Amino acid sequence: MIAGLREGKLDGFVVQDPMKIGYLGVKTLVRHLRGEEVERRIDTDSILVTGENIDEPEIQSLLNPDLDRWLK
Repeated sequence: MIAGLREGKLDGFVVQDPMKIGYLGVKTLVRHLRGEEVERRIDTDSILVTGENIDEPEIQSLLNPDLDRWLK
């Protein structure tokens, strides 16, 4: 998809932050297990990646996450 975007074959694509999704999932589960009320639906955000923003640091961190930061 990244190559297709850079080659002009795509106008854009949508990504989500898997680390944020995992964090919110665990946080919500802990709250539930503690008997606290949790929201039925949780918005984890979506980001449109385009040729104009693909090289921005925020987008690059989603496309190429620093897994060592989270897995070590």
